Amino acid sequence: MEFKDKITKMMQTLKITNSQLAERLDIDMSLVSRWRTGNRLPSERGTHMEQIADFLIESALERDLLDEFTELLGLSADSHRSDHAYLRSHLIQWLKDDNFEDNSPIIRGFINKIEFFTQNSGFDSPTQKKHDTPDYEVKDVYVGTEGKREAIKRLLHQLSQSEELVDVYFYSDENLAWITDDIDFYFMIIEMLSDALSKGHRLKIIQPYYLDFKNMMESIEKWLPVYLSGQIQTYYYPHEIKSIFGNTIIVAGDIAAVKSDSIRTNSQNSINFYVTDTGIVHSIRENLTSFIDHCNSLMNVFGFNDLKELIDYLLKQGDNPGDLIALHQTLSTMTMPMEFMYELTDSKELHQAHQKRTSLLKNNLEIYKYIEIFSLPSLEELDEGKLQIELSNHISPEAIFYDRNTFRIHLQNVIDWLETYPNYSVIVLDQLFLNDVKITVKKDKTAILYKITPTPIALAFDNKDIIDAFYSYIVSVINDSDEKTLDRDFAIERLKDYLKKL
Repeated sequence: MEFKDKITKMMQTLKITNSQLAERLDIDMSLVSRWRTGNRLPSERGTHMEQIADFLIESALERDLLDEFTELLGLSADSHRSDHAYLRSHLIQWLKDDNFEDNSPIIRGFINKIEFFTQNSGFDSPTQKKHDTPDYEVKDVYVGTEGKREAIKRLLHQLSQSEELVDVYFYSDENLAWITDDIDFYFMIIEMLSDALSKGHRLKIIQPYYLDFKNMMESIEKWLPVYLSGQIQTYYYPHEIKSIFGNTIIVAGDIAAVKSDSIRTNSQNSINFYVTDTGIVHSIRENLTSFIDHCNSLMNVFGFNDLKELIDYLLKQGDNPGDLIALHQTLSTMTMPMEFMYELTDSKELHQAHQKRTSLLKNNLEIYKYIEIFSLPSLEELDEGKLQIELSNHISPEAIFYDRNTFRIHLQNVIDWLETYPNYSVIVLDQLFLNDVKITVKKDKTAILYKITPTPIALAFDNKDIIDAFYSYIVSVINDSDEKTLDRDFAIERLKDYLKKL
């Protein structure tokens, strides 16, 4: 549907007249008529679209037509009643975009792949047999797909021999079939890169322009096993490159570089240059770092050894206000009382960081909303020590688990927050939908996915489309739950009743 059809359908559903909409927006009624006939569109530079959205939502609520309103948007009414900000954002996108799609199913598939790789890769197991020294020919020029693979194996082997920790840069706008078509080669370079990252080398991946959201996520998934193994920064070029030529460039510090050139439609015949001259390698690397200046940040990855970097990122985001929504298996680190943090760790640095993060969150709550979604454990889980304290294995070498007393202390703090901060609310689900995963989304700012076991990893996304998709995914999880507590007062009473059982 075009905008004219959408605004007409919405106004008819909510029983809004042209004069009512014109009066609310303080505009001439003829302008509303021109919108509805398709002769005009709301200006992109003005605020009419936002004002229209606010008026439609308010009208749906006042006239008890929220079910009809959300049905038009393809949403479940119940799960959004308490979140005006989400309704507004979704409605504006729906009005503006003739092809607006909900990308939450792609996020669901992405999380399933994370679960698969973390359970089946075994890269972090000290008893796993590591790769043998790869066979490769020593050449200055390698030809074709097999030649490219030879050159990459040679470069990664040289990297494994380096005692100096370096940055490894990777860029390719060629068809990546040269990586994925040979499954043995794919897992070999995944393992070699993971091994390099575990030693302290850093990886910076520069991805090309994405045609659409699905294309972006598929590109990310190709590197997922590497992402799950260490600190990585990922960038993407935001503009389409229309050259008929394709390039792959990999640089490992000043050690070596591989530069590949091909016709995009014929990358299997690429010419791949292996460079070890320090001056030339340095120049290739400088070209890539300059290219990064023209790219957007896509994702940061924080492993177990990157706790300081993760904390710095969280504090930076905490100082960046906005509406926040989080999906957890249990109570979150953000609502953890300081007395609890003192018991978890002796680190003064972590104490100070948690105190600062909590302070930033409380300041954020003066204006913006924070919604937490979680489930309450059974008493048997607590008594048997099966409920892990969120992110405790980021803080401690071994996971730490709740008992009745520690869970009671934390839950009481959540209740205190609910009774103190009107913009803080919780949605209690009766069923867990995530296996060892938590997601935090700050609208238009960041989406962070935490995978807690077998080793903790945090994937922090800066791309707006991915952030919106994670937000939609959280909403879809709420929609899929038959039993949920959405009313704020009822949620408080439910938590208090549970507290009494402890």
